[in-house]
Amino acid sequence: MKKELGRATLSVLIMLFVSEACLANQFKERLFEQQYPFPSFQLSRFVSCAEGSIEIIPIDTSYEQFLVITRKLNEKCFGEVSGAIAANLYESISDRKHQRTLDPKSYRFDLEFGWAESQLASFPYETSRTLSPVQLKCGESCEYAVESLIKVGQDYYFLSYSSDFGIGARMITKEVILFEVKNSTHKRL
Repeated sequence: MKKELGRATLSVLIMLFVSEACLANQFKERLFEQQYPFPSFQLSRFVSCAEGSIEIIPIDTSYEQFLVITRKLNEKCFGEVSGAIAANLYESISDRKHQRTLDPKSYRFDLEFGWAESQLASFPYETSRTLSPVQLKCGESCEYAVESLIKVGQDYYFLSYSSDFGIGARMITKEVILFEVKNSTHKRL
């Protein structure tokens, strides 16, 4: 028992000495090798760029749809990782590569936050709309769907949910965030 505990402790200590960038790169490499990576791609944007804790709250039992709450997100990193994911998907999925409107070099995946105020209470927060490297909005041609992030202090809130036309978000009160999932035939709140 002591031997196993010693090995586990050694493993944790070794991981503590490995640089964060190295771990993030290893995570990213494994992510691109997965067969069905879309939920993982959504998570990787936060895992790779969080400078604080991350909480993942599943909405369904398949873990394909979930809420992400992260503390201290590196916003520049988030945009860079989103752009890298879009570029990888563009190069590896033939349907995307045939859509010239999806060439990620033509888009910015950065976060740009602006102040907003709750509708029911005087509560300021920030919101950002960003392009999703995963979700597409298609008609005669395809473009990247828009997703929203909410920032309250150092906490970021994001909903990963299957959508045709993007996901909007706004604060109702200090405790309630309303996410609006837009699809071609309906909206989900």
